[in-house]
Amino acid sequence: MAKRGAPDNAYNAIKSRITSGEYYPSQRLVEEQVAKELSLSRHNVRAALQRLEADGLVTIEPNRGASVASMSLEQALDTLAARKILEMEITRAAAENISDEQIHTLQIYVKNMTEFLEQQRFDDYSRTNRLFHRVIYDVSGKRTIAWLISLLRERMARMQMRTILIPGRSSESLKEHTAILRAMEAHDPEAAASAAGAHIENLTHIVETAWGLVRS
Repeated sequence: MAKRGAPDNAYNAIKSRITSGEYYPSQRLVEEQVAKELSLSRHNVRAALQRLEADGLVTIEPNRGASVASMSLEQALDTLAARKILEMEITRAAAENISDEQIHTLQIYVKNMTEFLEQQRFDDYSRTNRLFHRVIYDVSGKRTIAWLISLLRERMARMQMRTILIPGRSSESLKEHTAILRAMEAHDPEAAASAAGAHIENLTHIVETAWGLVRS
């Protein structure tokens, strides 16, 4: 087990605060202050910030230091375009490999997501949403694609847009996940890929809408 204050701990702690929105886009990350907040050494914070710069989550400028990277609408749309291709490929592969037991797990997740939306438990919905996709990523056997998708999702997280709260988005999101589930039940790779692509296309439209609301 790594010692507290080790570079990996610093990296994971800062990354978590960025992707959760606790550290917001363009916020300055002063090494001494971050080290104090997280009870970490300044040296390890500096190393972590350099790693996060390589991930695209942090920007480091001469004479200014580090800050949380911001993202333009164009960058967000490019990120979603790349994610669409990857999601379609990984979902296609999952439909070919998925077992009855794994389909049952997806059915339970969709059932839970339905109940969470009825109860307006949006955090639980989002958590279960991630579990739903994790099953697909794991079943696909395509670890590199799953890793690339995780990077793209992390970069989008810093936009701090709760798309599930956009009016009408929750019901559409549930329909999209149900369509993916139906394709998995049918073991239909092309239907699964099409449903995954439609899911990201709809998310893209929502991001454009949310971007306008945030900037208005």
